[in-house]
Amino acid sequence: MKFFLSVACVASLFFMCCTHQSSAELMAWYQLEGDATDSSGKGHDGAIIGTPAFVTGTTGLGIDPDTDTVDGYIKVVGGLDYSTIAAPSFTVSYWATVDADGGNENYALTQGQGTGNPRYLNQFGHANADNFKTEVQSLTGMSGKPSNIGVDIDDGDYHSYIFRYDASATENHAQSYVDGILLGQTNVTLDGDEYVGDTASEIRIGARSIWFSYFRGEMDDVAIWDHAVTDVGIADIVAGVAPSLIDFVPEFDPDINDDGNYDGEDLNLLLSDFDPDDTTGIDGPYSQEDLETLLAVFGSTVPGESSKSVPEPGSSLLLLFGIFWWFPYSRHK
Repeated sequence: MKFFLSVACVASLFFMCCTHQSSAELMAWYQLEGDATDSSGKGHDGAIIGTPAFVTGTTGLGIDPDTDTVDGYIKVVGGLDYSTIAAPSFTVSYWATVDADGGNENYALTQGQGTGNPRYLNQFGHANADNFKTEVQSLTGMSGKPSNIGVDIDDGDYHSYIFRYDASATENHAQSYVDGILLGQTNVTLDGDEYVGDTASEIRIGARSIWFSYFRGEMDDVAIWDHAVTDVGIADIVAGVAPSLIDFVPEFDPDINDDGNYDGEDLNLLLSDFDPDDTTGIDGPYSQEDLETLLAVFGSTVPGESSKSVPEPGSSLLLLFGIFWWFPYSRHK
């Protein structure tokens, strides 16, 4: 019986390791790999409108909303389902190239209507091929030349664009970044009605919501978080870390030996003081929840320590063989 219980436990852990573990703070993530799927685990899938061209992205594919022969964009109907937050913080991130002849008001990611009350209008894009421009609820607008901070965005390459709004900040609530370098910041206080992703209206990737136009350039890896991503998180975005791992903070630190990695040494330490029936232990005895937290990040490095990697399937299988051996042994101790 104990053997079969061990097998059942291993099977459940295998399922947990091989399924996607999404961050609770990532609200939407569009990898644009030939479709409009939301990879955050929140179910905010979009719909392809028209025929955007799927082109080479930062990794895999991206989209070109406006070519000489086809055009189209991604629509997320009804925005995202978190409009009840009263004092919102949020972060928007995407990668893009900008056409040299893109013209003015070239927006990559937009949401909302431009008239009426309240005026739901959030826009992220470019005043022209040389300027990064953001406009949130028409209360805060920033435009600046990335070339002034040493970044040439008119070079045909993908660059990282990030807008962060921190409701808890004492000043400079809104900040925009290009390739991780602060381009501009301003003081502004928003409320729940201006939350990017509010269900009041749809989000458009690759098109403008008002005075309709397509984004003239290429886009990839669009992500929205329901918090102000940390400075370390911004650096990680630029380094190409998956949005699901940005600002990942487990309930306990699974880097038990504090060496910057979530690896077999941490697993050995956890299993040496493990009680599957315990529900309170963080520093030991370690609980089933602690074990699951470690397995969710097993094979990667601690966020902020170095570039991270998603666990390879093989590493999960080796880990599970070890657990398969350990459980029957532990019951006979």
